[in-house]
Amino acid sequence: ITRLWAAVSHCLPLSRLFRYLRYCSCSVFAGNRRGLRDCPDSRLRCSFPSRSTACRYPRRGQRSYTARPLGCSLSVGVFRVQQFDGVLAFGEVLRQIYLHKFGATQAWTFHEAADTRRFCPKNTDQPHELFWVGNWGDDERTHELQEFLIQPLSQLTSTRAVYGVRYPSSAREQLKDAGIEYRGYLPNLEAPNVYSRSALTLHIPRRSYANGLSGVPTIRMFEVLASGTPLICSPWSDAEGLFRTEDYLTVSDGKAMLAEICHLLQDSVARAQLASNGIETIRQRHTCAHRAKQFEEICEELGR
Repeated sequence: ITRLWAAVSHCLPLSRLFRYLRYCSCSVFAGNRRGLRDCPDSRLRCSFPSRSTACRYPRRGQRSYTARPLGCSLSVGVFRVQQFDGVLAFGEVLRQIYLHKFGATQAWTFHEAADTRRFCPKNTDQPHELFWVGNWGDDERTHELQEFLIQPLSQLTSTRAVYGVRYPSSAREQLKDAGIEYRGYLPNLEAPNVYSRSALTLHIPRRSYANGLSGVPTIRMFEVLASGTPLICSPWSDAEGLFRTEDYLTVSDGKAMLAEICHLLQDSVARAQLASNGIETIRQRHTCAHRAKQFEEICEELGR
């Protein structure tokens, strides 16, 4: 491989890309995920021991960085993606954008996955919490959070909590008034323990994931299902068929969300079945080992 563009904008930090690469002996160049705002001089490299000339450094001015193709076309264009050997895109819609809008020579869909060595069912007491992990953001899903998170959870009496950052004082006040505890930043390494304590959790994608990035799930869906935590989603279309309909529940509005939450909290058998379904799908299709195998196949294809 000479150069691979890690087109993993929005939801695949470099740490996760290299987590996949730990499973295989391949090479890729990458830089800081913050792109133009913070471009380091150093280059990151994984070794490729099976070839004597593993990989050439990109020519001057061609270091690899991640950038967001939706809404940040200028920043992506600066990197001359067409001069790279290929693009790893975290969804089919992004793969098409890089091929047809940015002139990439080749592109592969490279979805998120779960590190099942960390994200797996834990032997704990009966889970009792109900939580959501996610950032408030810049009003990009304020309406969705009020309808599918704050309003339904305000009707419950069980322990409710929210983890995340970028919550303005007004948002934290809304959570407090609804009886929802705001717990702040959640390190990824602590997430499996949080998932294991929860009777169920929610997935409320940003507007871009429900519309422009339809069919592209966030990393949390993979990690929650791998942990055996029942999952309820606000409207989201699995356009790429990554999961089965029985792996999680989808609701159309806030009232339906409340109804499904109450049903699952009262039905331990239904929760157990959802958990089992989700674990099965992740282990069969969406582990880091699956992505590492795919990456090796891409490397072999480029090396022919």
